[in-house]
This record gives sequence, C-alpha cells and structure tokens, in this order.
Amino acid sequence: MLLNHWEKRSLNAADWRRELAGMGVDADDSLEEIARLIAGQGQALISCYQFQVPPGEPGAIVVCHDLKRGMISLGTYRQWGRWHEDDEVLTLDESGEQYNFEGNLVYEGDGGSCSLGNF
Repeated sequence: MLLNHWEKRSLNAADWRRELAGMGVDADDSLEEIARLIAGQGQALISCYQFQVPPGEPGAIVVCHDLKRGMISLGTYRQWGRWHEDDEVLTLDESGEQYNFEGNLVYEGDGGSCSLGNF
C-alpha cells in the first residue's frame, strides 16, 4: 500500500540531504551514488515512494532518474537495482527480483505497474 510519494524532485548540492530527510530517506552510505552524481553535476532528479510491507514495517523505493537506478528499503534490507522508466519497475542487481513503486513484487507477465499519472 502506497503511503506517500514524491515525484521527480530536483535536488541540488545545497539541499539534497535536507530534501531526502524530508522524504523520510536516510542520507547515509547507501546513497553514495546519488551524492556523487550531485557533486559532479550539481543536481539529481529523484523520486521517492513510501509503502508498508507485511507485517506493517516501513518500506521505500528511492529512484535517481539521472542514473536510471533505484534502491529499495524493506525494513532493514536495502538493495540497489536498475529503474525502468517506462514500466516503473526496479530490477534488483543481486537477485533480479522486480518491484513496482508500491513495493510489490512484479511477476513475469504482469507488465509492470500503472503510472501515478494514470489514475
């Protein structure tokens, strides 16, 4: 269940930590890729989707559109993967599992998720 979301917010060197904290994202070592991008280019286009996972633990997907990369956080579990803009699906690097922006596993043939803009 999607609880909160922020779509394609432009973060810059002066505010990225504060902005991510406002989205409920810890700006720690797991976000090094985004920090490097902002340091090099001066900004990054970020989306964040917060949801609950059973049994009610918080979860989130943070997407860096510039890198076409995203990170899923399920409780204490964090994993990076490739973000597919068209399908709005995150494919994890290590396992190949796919998640939509609501934190649900996407199974082969599901066709991804519906866009928040299509409601």
